[in-house]
Amino acid sequence: MNLKISIQLLTIIMIIGFTSCKTKEKAIVNVQELNKEKTIPCTELSETDQDYYRAVGSAVALNLPESKEKAKQEAKQSLSLMIKNKTNAITAQYISEMNSETEDLSQLKQKFDGLAVELIKYSIPKMEVACEITDTLKNGQIRTSIALKVSKEAIRKNMFNQLLSTDEIQLQYDHQKFEDVYHNIMKMD
Repeated sequence: MNLKISIQLLTIIMIIGFTSCKTKEKAIVNVQELNKEKTIPCTELSETDQDYYRAVGSAVALNLPESKEKAKQEAKQSLSLMIKNKTNAITAQYISEMNSETEDLSQLKQKFDGLAVELIKYSIPKMEVACEITDTLKNGQIRTSIALKVSKEAIRKNMFNQLLSTDEIQLQYDHQKFEDVYHNIMKMD
């Protein structure tokens, strides 16, 4: 009987001892790996050129669907920001050139400000996957890299359609001047 009680007591002490111990794991860093330049897959297809806006997104997650979704979302955000910045540069240049010819451009500026938002709404469904690479890391997590692209010509056509469909802009809109500004800004890519 004493042996049975001793074993039970020893078992309880071991359980208490193991559960009360907190392990302090230290991160082991491989210095060689830190110094090695890491390249994100698909980056070779993320460069904007004369025909396409392109962006790459990369994400790590515990499962494939989450990894893909995060990478795609990152690429979409980057591409949307690129389109917004380019559209804002074009409209700001156009408005500054029109400023010398027209007295009241405040309404026109407000209408043009909405143009970038509309172009992004239009562009997101038009984005195509240019590259998608998925791999499994040593720790079991999934890394996905996705490069997205959208046609500059499709953006240009939609931009001009938006301008022509807005009555307030149409009254003060000089199509040829806007086209010239557009092409000058686009040459900078």
